Amino acid sequence: MRGLHILGGRREPASALPATSKRAPLIRVFLLVLVIACMLGSAACVGVTGKATPADGGSPSADVTPSSVNFGNVTVGTTDTQTMRLANTGTADLKITKISASGPGFGATGLSVPQTIAAGKSTTFTASFKPTGTGAQSGGIAISSNAGSSPLSIHLTGSGVTTNTKLSANTTSLNFGTVAVGTANSQNVQLRNTGNTNVAISSVTTAGTGFAASGGVNVTLTPNQSIEVAVRFDPRAPGGVAGTLTITSNAPTVHVALAGQGAGTRSSHTVSLSWAPSISAAVIGYNVYRSSVSGGPYTRLNPSVEPLTSFADHTVSGGETYYYVVTAIDFGIIESTFSNQASVTIPSP
Repeated sequence: MRGLHILGGRREPASALPATSKRAPLIRVFLLVLVIACMLGSAACVGVTGKATPADGGSPSADVTPSSVNFGNVTVGTTDTQTMRLANTGTADLKITKISASGPGFGATGLSVPQTIAAGKSTTFTASFKPTGTGAQSGGIAISSNAGSSPLSIHLTGSGVTTNTKLSANTTSLNFGTVAVGTANSQNVQLRNTGNTNVAISSVTTAGTGFAASGGVNVTLTPNQSIEVAVRFDPRAPGGVAGTLTITSNAPTVHVALAGQGAGTRSSHTVSLSWAPSISAAVIGYNVYRSSVSGGPYTRLNPSVEPLTSFADHTVSGGETYYYVVTAIDFGIIESTFSNQASVTIPSP
C-alpha cells in the first residue's frame, strides 16, 4: 500500500512518522544483509561441488625397515633395541600424526609427532624390548599418517630369560685368498661372551684340507670378555678349498666359514713318514700333522683316520722346512697328545 511503512506490526500513515526517524536506516541495513545472504544461499543451491587434492596430484606412502623385529632372548630387566627407518616412498608429504607401541615390554622412541616427511626422505626411530618376566612375548608398533595404508603396523617378538649364555664371533667367514702351495697364511677370529653368564669353550676345530686353528681351547670367558683364535691356511695343492671353524662350548655352537685358493704346481718331492705303533689295543688309527714353524700350530694332513703306521706327504715345496707330529685315535674317537716332532728340509728344485 502506498504511503505506508511497516513498523512493529502496525500500519501508520506516512505523514504520522517523524521525518527524522532513525529506524529506517536500520531496516535498510537488515534488508541488505538479508539480500546478500539470500544471494549466497542461492549460489549454494546451484550444486557446485569440490574436493581438496595435493597441488601436484601425488600421494604419500609410508614404508618401514625392517618390517618386523625379533629381539630373541633378552635378560629380564635389561633392554635390547633396534634402529628403524621410516621412509616416504610416495610423491607427496607424509604427515605422521601418531605412534604407539603395544605388548608387554615393547616400546618406541625417537619419532616426534606430529611430523612431516617429504617425498623421498626418511627418518629413524628406535624399537625396544625390556621384558619384565620370562617367556615369549609379542607386540607391535602402529604409525598413523595421511598415507592410504595407515596405520602402518610393525610386528615385534622377543623372549624374556633369566640367563643368556651366548658366544659370538666377530665374523661369519674368513677368506684367505690365494696362497702359494707350501706356504701358510694366518688370520684371527675374535670370540666374545655376549651373554650374561660365563661361557666355557671346550674345543676349537677346523674342517677342510689345509686349515688349522690354535688358541681358545679350555678357556672360560666372563660376560663381555673376549679371546682370539688363530686360523691358518696351508694349501697342499693348487685349487680352491672350503672349510669350517667350529667352536664348541656351553653356549650355542659357533661356526665360521673358511675359504682359500692354493696356487702353484704340485711338488716333485715326497716326504715319507713312519712311526712305531701304539701299544694300546684300543687304538684304531692315527692323524698326521704338519707345520712350517717348529712347535706348530699344526695342520692335519690326512682327511680321515689313517689305519697304517706310515704316511706320504706329496704337498711339499722345494727349499722349505716342515715339522711333523702324529697322534693316536681310539674307538671313542679320543685323540692322544702330539708325538715328538720330526723335521725335514726339502731340496730346492
